[in-house]
Amino acid sequence: MSKETFPTPEAFCLNVPLYKEYSVDAENIGSVSKLIRFDGHLDTYCPQCESHTVFNCKTTNKEGWIDIDSWYYQPFLTVFANCSRDKAHLSIYIFKVSRDSGIQKIGQHPSTADSNLYDAKKYSKILNTEDFRAFTKSIGLAAHGIGAGALVYLRRIFESLIKEAHSAAAQELNWDEKAYHDGRMQDRVKLLKNYLPSFLVEHHRIYAVLSNGVHELSESQCLDFFPILKMSIELILDQKILEAERAKKTDEVSQFLSKFDQIKAKSD
Repeated sequence: MSKETFPTPEAFCLNVPLYKEYSVDAENIGSVSKLIRFDGHLDTYCPQCESHTVFNCKTTNKEGWIDIDSWYYQPFLTVFANCSRDKAHLSIYIFKVSRDSGIQKIGQHPSTADSNLYDAKKYSKILNTEDFRAFTKSIGLAAHGIGAGALVYLRRIFESLIKEAHSAAAQELNWDEKAYHDGRMQDRVKLLKNYLPSFLVEHHRIYAVLSNGVHELSESQCLDFFPILKMSIELILDQKILEAERAKKTDEVSQFLSKFDQIKAKSD
């Protein structure tokens, strides 16, 4: 059973994977009460609207939760959330409490994977089909509590970015293929620094963390690390998207200036 800091109601609904257990005791009773009486807002994906929106929340069957002893006689807690754009659009989060397993989320709609997959769509612009499938696979595995497997797919994306940069760098006349082949990942990143996003170059240790997570960490630890490691990959991909957009705009401006010069030359 997890002993770490009890999540906020928002995090418990949106980020905590299904069936992860949190103990209920005198130390975190205040945080648990916030979940039981949660009437705040969630910023998440609405499948019907097909976009992010703000949901207004209301917790049902909370009246019987008087103190810690009475909670075990109220085994289920449900958070209903209505889309602010259309109240008929509903999200649901279901929690179970028992004396043995503490409190855990046992169901939700839409799933964490659905929401994250919607956010991931923009990376299909910059990833090939295989790598985009790996990215969405990692999200799906993490949502179902498979942490090590999720990190394997994130690592695959990192390695693919290195291979892509290597293909470009290998065209250089003075490229040292032996140094690349013999080097560790951090050495390869240094050799490819002119072909990689600066964020990846500066944070190359992401790869070591991903590898250590796959081989040395527990499933629970992998799941705990997944959100920040996923964010790290997203930051790398975000930079690639920005660089691609910048290159496209630069090319458009160059083409415009070239055409302008041609028009001006003819008028002269």
